[in-house]
Amino acid sequence: MIPIPSSDWAFADCDKISFPGTPDPGKVCVKGGFDRAFLYELAFMARDPLVLGIGYAATRDLNSFLRYEEKDVLREDADNMVAQAQANDVIKGE
Repeated sequence: MIPIPSSDWAFADCDKISFPGTPDPGKVCVKGGFDRAFLYELAFMARDPLVLGIGYAATRDLNSFLRYEEKDVLREDADNMVAQAQANDVIKGE
């Protein structure tokens, strides 16, 4: 990996104006242009990122609990009635 100094690239549009171009957060401009023989990777720390997609993990975990666990691991006295109902339905053929 060959790092490019921060002074040699910018979030900008260099189509009409050469480097540093016109500021544009949706495009990246490199001094001297991109070389098609290289693969470029942009890594940076985001500022105030939003946490998205957590609902998928929560849904996966809830479904797994309802399907496989007989008791709540946080409350040993709480039975998982949904898992028991599913087991009964499978046994009865409903």
